[in-house]
Amino acid sequence: GQAYDGDNIGVSGKVDTRRTVETTTVAQAEGAIEGVWSDYMVASPFATAFKYSRFDATEAKPRDVSKLSGKKTPMPATAYSVGASDLPEVV
Repeated sequence: GQAYDGDNIGVSGKVDTRRTVETTTVAQAEGAIEGVWSDYMVASPFATAFKYSRFDATEAKPRDVSKLSGKKTPMPATAYSVGASDLPEVV
């Protein structure tokens, strides 16, 4: 997710505060995701295609955080990040 997208900014979206035995969410990460929740629907349980999918991408630009309305938190300069390309090759 956003920890590995390369823009060094965390975005906190809307969250549900109502907690009961059975709850239906209304927040849907509004403010932290591009588009709306329905843009992330897939056709079947193992499908990977949706509006913002990067599943088969060999390269992708970071999301445009200026389009997100959630609270933005920059990553500290001293923080160290690790991505999939930093893992050792498995043979």
